[in-house]
Amino acid sequence: MNEQETVGAFASLFPEDGAPVVRAVGITSVDGAAELDGRSGALGGPEDARLLSFLRRSADVILVGAATVEAEGYTYPLVEPVDAAWRVERGLAEQPPIALITRREEPDALGAMTSGASVPPRIFTTEPTASDRFAVDVVEDLQRSGSRRILVEGGPNVWGNLLEHGVLDEFSLTISPLLNPGGRKFTEQVTGVTDLLVLGHIGVGGFVMIRFAVP
Repeated sequence: MNEQETVGAFASLFPEDGAPVVRAVGITSVDGAAELDGRSGALGGPEDARLLSFLRRSADVILVGAATVEAEGYTYPLVEPVDAAWRVERGLAEQPPIALITRREEPDALGAMTSGASVPPRIFTTEPTASDRFAVDVVEDLQRSGSRRILVEGGPNVWGNLLEHGVLDEFSLTISPLLNPGGRKFTEQVTGVTDLLVLGHIGVGGFVMIRFAVP
């Protein structure tokens, strides 16, 4: 697929209707591993990276744990130039802001998230004995402050906490065409069975992107 065809496929899978949504996004190997050599990004490729930029462009805020930011090496810009222009045309900040969950008052990840940021990241510090609703509380805080479209990028602790409490509306999952036996599972923090509804799927460059609703 060329760029126009790829974006068209993404748009058909994720119609941008402006409706409020708490959407998680992740990638796994065929056998469910959430990382390769300690990074989820190592499972992906240009096609998956393009989807991530596409999903980020309509987000009011990106919610992510500090450990994920550090492991994946987050830096600005977070979206590709064409998606930054898309945001500006619709009155949004060129780059989506970050909401960072950390157990430390001064996370190492903060440096990367302030360099080049048009909007300073919001930092949510949790204590080791924090409520088991730690990520839920952050989502509710973001919603009260006006964030209607929240993109949750992980890691497993954050995804698991939101799934356990029924806060996620959707899950975008990319299946990478490889096996990684013994790799850390993205569902390792989920204790119960969660029913999902398949809303659609596409194949791009060997990757399968699936959009799930969380009833």
